[in-house]
Amino acid sequence: MTIGERIKYYRMEQGITQEKLASELYISNQAISKWERNASLPDVSLIPKIAHILGVSCDALFVDSFEDVDKELNEIIKKAEQLSVNNADEYRQGVSLLERSLDRYPKACALRLALAEVYLKGIDFLGYEGYAERIIDHGEYVLNHSEEMTEIFRAIQLLCYTYRLTGDLDRVRELASQMPSLELCKEALLYHSLPKEDYKSGMSSYILKLLDTAEAMLNVLVYPNDTREIKEQINKLKEIALSKF
Repeated sequence: MTIGERIKYYRMEQGITQEKLASELYISNQAISKWERNASLPDVSLIPKIAHILGVSCDALFVDSFEDVDKELNEIIKKAEQLSVNNADEYRQGVSLLERSLDRYPKACALRLALAEVYLKGIDFLGYEGYAERIIDHGEYVLNHSEEMTEIFRAIQLLCYTYRLTGDLDRVRELASQMPSLELCKEALLYHSLPKEDYKSGMSSYILKLLDTAEAMLNVLVYPNDTREIKEQINKLKEIALSKF
């Protein structure tokens, strides 16, 4: 893919017309058209401004393919995940790695989600201040820009956890209402659609997950009192679910 083709790709992704881009760069519409048709190349001095207008890094205009960018982002996220949040030095390394990467790829929703998750762990384990606002910024960005449902659902989860911490319960309710209901979740739909020979094993697995969730919620209700009775009752239900498979 040429630089002109990349400019066209990012321009259309942002919903920017050739006329708008030309106006921002103080050049003619014909110049933009020539770049995108590979009839000419933009002046090197314009590259930083083009990248800024299109919301990408300068590197993104020169990479060999978008697949290479995705591969690099996946490697960055994987490397950050391997750094322990319980080790202060490694935690800071992970944060720094993701923040530097986001400077290069400011539109990468996957990076924003990975960084928001690391920030949330910092709140939970290290008590870092100021992270709640950053999580909200990244989560809301993903909601407004991503078209991937998995990214949107992850963003909603992170935002609900964080808005609870900041006390914005109205926003928690608003976001949570956008998630699928229990009977429409992935597992319920999937296991109801399985062939007959796999139906029971699938439903058994689904029920065990539901029971684990129920146990966790019940433990919260009775905390700090003894939760052994809850565990015993849940285990009986798990035995029933397993016996039917």
